[in-house]
Amino acid sequence: MAAKWDVMVSLLLTRRPTIAPPMTALEQNFQRLSLKREDDKSLLSDFELKSKKDELLEARRARLLEEGKDLSELEGELGETNAMRIDDWTKRETTLTQALGLSSPSPSPPSSSPSSLSRLLDRRLTLLVQHRFGRDSYASPWILPQMANRKGESLAETADRCLSSLLPGLTGVSFHNAPFAVHTQRYPKGLRQSMKTDAIGAKLFFYSADITVPKSGEITLNKDEIASHSWLTREEIVVAMAGRPDYKKKITASIVE
Repeated sequence: MAAKWDVMVSLLLTRRPTIAPPMTALEQNFQRLSLKREDDKSLLSDFELKSKKDELLEARRARLLEEGKDLSELEGELGETNAMRIDDWTKRETTLTQALGLSSPSPSPPSSSPSSLSRLLDRRLTLLVQHRFGRDSYASPWILPQMANRKGESLAETADRCLSSLLPGLTGVSFHNAPFAVHTQRYPKGLRQSMKTDAIGAKLFFYSADITVPKSGEITLNKDEIASHSWLTREEIVVAMAGRPDYKKKITASIVE
């Protein structure tokens, strides 16, 4: 008699970076050289030309004052400098900002909690969960959200049902047309007995999709099915799944930053 396997669908849901990561030392050096080259070769604007003229006039004025000479030779040349204009503009900006109520405190730092979708905004994060599997007091090891395939249901339909059931309210998610990997998982004897199943294990079909962060900044999960959740980087996933090398390899191989 052929072995019986359960068919499951597992979801690799990722949040793309929302800000650019910090530049490396090489990138910083290249930027510095590029800006210097651009500054050396670009033509000066009228404002920049006037600023240079103002600097020369201020130097002459300081020298004449130091020598005790009359400033009449600078008559007609000394006027409103660009530095005076910038100072005036800055004061007007401050006045308008306060008058219109546009000043705001600095944004709060992103959350450092692994369960927050607002952490590590410059990294790609993947959702891992601890399933209850019908038992309120149980929490599975860290895995991707998953759900069993129903008879007559396509894998893509199971993926959609898994998403709507475990992450209600999350919209605008489109899965790729086919699973990117398959993982074979055998059930321990004790688990088979508690599940009262004839299946010797499960075939997990992985589907991937990028999610869009909602305006609230966080995503609601079905607490009846999910005991805990975390948004983790590739390196953190490696640590969380240290005891399951085959399962971990299937997941981390598809996470590219």
